[in-house]
Amino acid sequence: RTNLGTLLGSDERGAAFTKRLEEYAKHTPYAMNDIASLAKGLIQYNVSEADTEKLMKQVGDIAMGSKSQMSSLGLVLGQVASAGKLQGQDLLQFINAGFNPLAILSEAWGRPMAELKDAMSEGKISFEMVREALNLATQEGGKFYKGAERGSKTLEGLLSTAVDNFSIAMGDAFRNNEDVIKGIATMMASIDWTGVSKMLGD
Repeated sequence: RTNLGTLLGSDERGAAFTKRLEEYAKHTPYAMNDIASLAKGLIQYNVSEADTEKLMKQVGDIAMGSKSQMSSLGLVLGQVASAGKLQGQDLLQFINAGFNPLAILSEAWGRPMAELKDAMSEGKISFEMVREALNLATQEGGKFYKGAERGSKTLEGLLSTAVDNFSIAMGDAFRNNEDVIKGIATMMASIDWTGVSKMLGD
């Protein structure tokens, strides 16, 4: 919440965005920490808050419950957003993470893969085109439609969701008592523990 607030320019926006991420985490196999890391990464690559939220959900569907795939997809997507275009190394990273945007575009546009690869080598496959591939892949009828939802119904997904819901509930409890906890932590930090440590050592 604090980190997102810093990136978005206000604690209020950070808190509101965090709340939406928590709601997404509650209904998917992804842990809140994984989702927050993905969101922070995209925002740091200058992707807008609204676009980050949409892309995060699309990446979640394509990863189909795999946290490592989601992380890998988020990283390369941020790189493409930053460069403004798809490059050869980015394509390899996408493919290794289980997604080939050129294959999606080739099928949708009726253009040969070789032609699209040539266009990529000339810097003509833009970030917006990659976003179009994400839209096509995750919309109704797409290969990865509701992938995160399907992933949440596996045993691993159900366990992950249960643990994450508990963690979020505990986080809410801590936030509701944040001032008290900070007071205790501040008091403990101000104590000179040298004497206690020496006494225990003796």
